[in-house]
Amino acid sequence: MNKQFVINYIKQVKKEDIAFFALNQGLNVSNKELDLIYYYIKNEYERFFNNPKEIFEEVYDKLEPDNYQKLIYLYNKYRFFIT
Repeated sequence: MNKQFVINYIKQVKKEDIAFFALNQGLNVSNKELDLIYYYIKNEYERFFNNPKEIFEEVYDKLEPDNYQKLIYLYNKYRFFIT
């Protein structure tokens, strides 16, 4: 049930929503990082649900180290919503 709720939200989420959430969570992302995060949320969420480690490995060198670590933290904090 939670996973379906998240999927429905993903289908409606806008880049501005991601930017606002990131800012509220202490992420200071560049436009390039925001584009990357938005792309993965909108287009790769099924892969992420099945193998988040693979996605994190793909974005590791594309994000600032602090932002990458914060994303790992947020994933661990909220992962129970998608499992």
